[in-house]
Amino acid sequence: MRIFVAIKLPEPVIQGLETVRGGLHEFDDVLRYPNPTGYHITLAFLGEQDAVMPEAIEAGLRTAAAGFGAFNLDLGAGGSFPEGRPARLIWLRVEGEVRRIHTLQNLIAAELRQLGLRLEERPFSPHVTLARVARHATDPQRRRLREIAAGLDGYDVGSFTVREVSIMASTLLPTGAVHTPLAGIPL
Repeated sequence: MRIFVAIKLPEPVIQGLETVRGGLHEFDDVLRYPNPTGYHITLAFLGEQDAVMPEAIEAGLRTAAAGFGAFNLDLGAGGSFPEGRPARLIWLRVEGEVRRIHTLQNLIAAELRQLGLRLEERPFSPHVTLARVARHATDPQRRRLREIAAGLDGYDVGSFTVREVSIMASTLLPTGAVHTPLAGIPL
């Protein structure tokens, strides 16, 4: 089972993201959009884990989150990964109490590493994925998508308060990934 730790987004923010996503429809033939219920901010991707592991992960997250407290975020301007190159992923930047999300992510990563789990080594970059660019997209399409993504700004998708982190299972289907919450850990 593929597991990750995330902050789920509230319904009003999801509706705002759907509005932003509407500005990308010109490229629907080369973009894969997440299921609206699957929008999230990934804090740690753990990959394939056996069925017993989520219980140990939950215990570690409870330790990391103990007494952390709620904090506020919102979503800002857009961009694409990899930065400065033709787009493979379109995203919106996380804003608000960004230091708090970085601190939370560091606490979570430390607990997960103590469990012996390997985490990605690249720096944490809090964002919400709007779309993935299909492999068959041409370089000119990818460059144009990078420009459009960089111009995604001024949308008010709403602020939200983060009160819990979730352990999520990800199932890959031909139509895209389906994310299923396994546990919620209050902050």
